[in-house]
Amino acid sequence: MPWDQSVRFFTPLSDASFIFNKQKFDYCIVDEASQITLPACLGPLRYADRFVLVGDHYQLPPLVRNVEAMNGGLDVSLFRKLSEEHPSAMAILEHQYRMNEDIMLLSNILVYDGLLKCGNDAVAKRSLRIPVRGQLALEKTWVRDVLSERYKVVFCDTDRVPALETKRGDRTTNEVEASFIKQVGQSET
Repeated sequence: MPWDQSVRFFTPLSDASFIFNKQKFDYCIVDEASQITLPACLGPLRYADRFVLVGDHYQLPPLVRNVEAMNGGLDVSLFRKLSEEHPSAMAILEHQYRMNEDIMLLSNILVYDGLLKCGNDAVAKRSLRIPVRGQLALEKTWVRDVLSERYKVVFCDTDRVPALETKRGDRTTNEVEASFIKQVGQSET
């Protein structure tokens, strides 16, 4: 099928005002709309007759660092506002293809009221395969459980480990937990 030259794509943050000012669009589709601030989302919507917002307001909200902007509500996306005020206008995509059924279980129960489904059996039963696992000396280490193919989900309790979080500007870091992750990564190879 040949490319339709009348179809155009932009990001909400791109400065495409020179194009928007010269024409009107039939549709505006905004992907990951729950992660975009309301003003950034409204910009392109002004030039379309209809719009579709795609996203998940239970995941990442817009990143807003300015305290005054947060207090003014800019950390709440248009997607979230509309989904809460007009739930009948929403269509829920229940089938996901990103995670196996064990990984999906926690968020499915706590956030999605059991509505999520794995897209197919291959996704539902997917598991981590580590080709060099047999070559690793892991018999008595915590890394053994983390890398075990037997488990699809592993929670590493670091509460009793002296692993204090430190703040650097607006970032929180934990050097000890980062070193644990590094050890797991090095054990894989």
